[in-house]
Amino acid sequence: MFDLVLRNCKVVEHDGIYELDLGIRNGKIAATMIRGEQCQAAREIDVEGRYVLPGAIDSHSHIG
Repeated sequence: MFDLVLRNCKVVEHDGIYELDLGIRNGKIAATMIRGEQCQAAREIDVEGRYVLPGAIDSHSHIG
């Protein structure tokens, strides 16, 4: 069981962008899943159209 599942993510990795669901446990990504994969979670958020940048923790940045 996950604390949170982020549905319909665009996960940005060093080698591309992947459309996945993410299972979060104890504040960390515990699983990457095919979109729509069934699982148990205390909470789910649909983040359709938004990008997830694993490891990007800086609270602000200057791009461009």
